Amino acid sequence: MKRATNNTFKLPSIMLLNRDRLATLPCLTTDFTTVPTNATFNEVYYTQQGNIIFLHFSFYNGAMSTAVSTSSAGSVEAAEDKYDESWANINVIDDVVFKIMSIRNKMIISALQGSAGAGGIMMALAVDYVYANSQVILNPHYHGMGLFGSEYWTYNLLRRVGYKKAYEITESCLPIAAKQAHEIGLIDGILSETASELLDKIQGISNALLSSDQFSDLIQEKTPESDSLFYEKLADCRSSELAKMSENFRDPVYNAARHSFVHKLTPLVTP
Repeated sequence: MKRATNNTFKLPSIMLLNRDRLATLPCLTTDFTTVPTNATFNEVYYTQQGNIIFLHFSFYNGAMSTAVSTSSAGSVEAAEDKYDESWANINVIDDVVFKIMSIRNKMIISALQGSAGAGGIMMALAVDYVYANSQVILNPHYHGMGLFGSEYWTYNLLRRVGYKKAYEITESCLPIAAKQAHEIGLIDGILSETASELLDKIQGISNALLSSDQFSDLIQEKTPESDSLFYEKLADCRSSELAKMSENFRDPVYNAARHSFVHKLTPLVTP
């Protein structure tokens, strides 16, 4: 929703509507099992089929607040203290990615139904297998917003494509089509031509992996013997990334880039 004035940008409706007016509206009770319909909206929900749980994310342009752990340039732009909001935002997202990577007794798969960039794709890479539909475009870089980047990208991107390719990707800031992403090892495969087909395909491949030796081998690789070194590496990555991000959040280049992005302005310069 936007204010009815010039030079405004979209924010979650609850941030803009008058609180007295909100109090008169009916409240629909939902939980994480509530599947969105025409009558109900739910940004995060899950469904279960046998031993497989599907966790669905449906974020409009990623523009959600820190409370639902998705980075929001609009929410930052509207905050009184943009550094504090940026810092809180990135730490909550890091917590989510860390939690995903800390699940050592399950196989986790990312299914990219839509395009993703920056933290969105880095979160998707924090799993065991990544699949997409052929129409997906990925932008695994941050420099266009004047940021070093976080979400443990210095661990997961390098784990996927190696240092040389990771450096090339993050410095060139070019979009990567699904086919190219598969060729360089960024994702594990392309399962469908469209987003709607991907869910059916991902269920099939999940069942196949569960009944194969790959599943038992994967869980064995994630056993506690290597946990100490694993968590040390993650802590080092987070510490170094956040140190850079703290500098970025105080840099006028980042603030100008964020302002231009939110207000849909053409920046005079790019980082």
